[in-house]
Amino acid sequence: MEKEVVLKKLSQLVSEEYGKYYKTNLDFAAACDVDEKTIRRILLGKQNMSLGIFLKICEAIRIHPSDVFKKMEL
Repeated sequence: MEKEVVLKKLSQLVSEEYGKYYKTNLDFAAACDVDEKTIRRILLGKQNMSLGIFLKICEAIRIHPSDVFKKMEL
């Protein structure tokens, strides 16, 4: 599977999930302890993320990392 496809699916999942807990990108970024510009690029599917950021995002949206891939149907 191409990197762009994975990034797009991941960004869609994160976009759907973070709205359940946070009103703005800025609130979400603060919860993840990640720069808001980085979060914005991730949500647009234009940013690769480190494992550390991935784990912070999973914690912030209250989802186990392995469940992310199940939900993305990879």
